[in-house]
Amino acid sequence: MNAVKKTIFNLSLWISILLVFSVLIFSIFVCAEYDYDDYPYFTRKSILEHFLYLGIAGLIGFSILALGRMCKWNTLVAMIVFFAVSIVYLILIPLKPFSDMGIVWEIATNGLKDESGYLSYYNNQIPLVIYLWVISNLFGNSILVPKIMNIVLCSITLIYTKKIWELYSKEKIGKKIIWFAMPFIPIIIYMNHIYNDILFTTLTIVLLYYVLLYKETIGKQTSLLASIILLSAFQYVIRPVGIIYIVAIAIYMLFFRRELKKTLIYCLLSVLFIVGITTVNKTIFKIEDGKSFPVWSYIQMGINEKEFGFQDGTHSSDWTFDDCIQKYKTLGLKKVFKIFAKKIIWVWSEGTYQAERYGFGSFESEYTSDNSIVKEIRDIRGSTIRNVINKIMKGQYYIYLCLALFGIILMRNKESIGILYIIICGFLIFYTIWEIKSRYIFSLYPILMVFAYAGYNKIVE
Repeated sequence: MNAVKKTIFNLSLWISILLVFSVLIFSIFVCAEYDYDDYPYFTRKSILEHFLYLGIAGLIGFSILALGRMCKWNTLVAMIVFFAVSIVYLILIPLKPFSDMGIVWEIATNGLKDESGYLSYYNNQIPLVIYLWVISNLFGNSILVPKIMNIVLCSITLIYTKKIWELYSKEKIGKKIIWFAMPFIPIIIYMNHIYNDILFTTLTIVLLYYVLLYKETIGKQTSLLASIILLSAFQYVIRPVGIIYIVAIAIYMLFFRRELKKTLIYCLLSVLFIVGITTVNKTIFKIEDGKSFPVWSYIQMGINEKEFGFQDGTHSSDWTFDDCIQKYKTLGLKKVFKIFAKKIIWVWSEGTYQAERYGFGSFESEYTSDNSIVKEIRDIRGSTIRNVINKIMKGQYYIYLCLALFGIILMRNKESIGILYIIICGFLIFYTIWEIKSRYIFSLYPILMVFAYAGYNKIVE
């Protein structure tokens, strides 16, 4: 068992290091970009411009940290600043929901009536619709309700990121990490995105905290295990990619904790809760089996050669396993490897999680009111604000990523956080095969912050 544990830990650790290192090396020469016609591409990078925006991103970070130092790293002050900045942003850019988030919001505020039949094809959106329906009934149908809930959820995410750091550092009170993570611009821009990403991120970081706490706690393990099972089920039904967390937790409990019985209980009850919730959801919306897109539809898009795995609109209920195998054979090993390499570099180096599109809007987007900023960002391709913020976000991402690489190397002997490496590897494998968007790895940013803060802390020391 020890040999298996060491193998899993070392393999996931060095794959994580290699991934981050490779992305940083490639990002020196090429820039992963997203076009609003909905496709990914690469461009050559201007080194001078690259360092200019790295400098601006660094100044923003140090300014927030200086403010934190002045406030004696007070968590309440950090939350007030975070809330105030988020509210100002929502007022300045009052984006109406569009695309998929517009559809789910319409269903939720229309008494759960799915007149378009959208949920028949995208069953996984049912929990999100129910969540939006609940909060809109409790607090009103204003679009500000889910956006303010986004602020609350992101605040919880920051707090639990702090709690995870406190578990695995010498700091009894790790409140500096909140100030360290707060300047991350995509978090703020995503406040306009009333979709499953922020909710999923919060559920998974709370889940990870309880998993890590479970190892440290001698008593109350039954209640902690119950919480882990419930959170595992809920995060999965919100986004099925949550299977990565369930598998990672099972591996962690079996090989790192050596608890076969509890691992089996965890897996069995998690599956029962997932099946139960999914069945109830389908019953409520009278969903017929056979209409939703099969996994093979997503996998075949994952080897779309022209856009290297980006969603290309070829969804169909008719795709089968044999069709996918045939598509792989037709492309050949060399082309498939090339597609996979491009996918990995683009997803992990794009650096903004496509925040501009989801937070500022796209071609079809509308706004609840007009102001000078809205008028400027309406010009999708010519907007200076979009262009500058996009480059600053990339600069920020590379700074955090560089610090995270240092942090991972520093924490390489801590087997207790092996689950974090397993999750990174899980996302890497999953989105090498699945269709891609850089938005899909947004939920990993709290893990990025933990490792980045470890690196930053060591430099400061």
